[in-house]
Amino acid sequence: MNGHESGAGGAGRRAQGWWEQKHRGRQPMEPLSLSISAGVVRGQGRDLVAPFTLEGTIDARGAVAILKRYRNAHVVHYVGMYDGEGGLAGRWHLDGDEGRWQIVLRDDSTAAADLDGVETIEPRPQG
Repeated sequence: MNGHESGAGGAGRRAQGWWEQKHRGRQPMEPLSLSISAGVVRGQGRDLVAPFTLEGTIDARGAVAILKRYRNAHVVHYVGMYDGEGGLAGRWHLDGDEGRWQIVLRDDSTAAADLDGVETIEPRPQG
């Protein structure tokens, strides 16, 4: 285990997420599922644009890079950090446009055990 694992055998966990864009405000991603295993982030969901898949990486510091691929449409780049407690957040980028995003893994009875062994990511000193 690399300390950033969730979901048994890479199976997706239910999650809640959103993205923000100027003139559209905060938009939910639901339904949404996400797995983090062996440094790989994978998921799927739907938002007001279309159904999508998520695929990316998470490093030992918790830095996340995800590609959000819409079915038969564009790809959005998500970059951010994993907080070590089931939350990912950062900024998305598409053709010069950008905004904030957040995904939180659900902490329900089937998912609570999945966080065993997840290490806390401490903020890096500035400077």
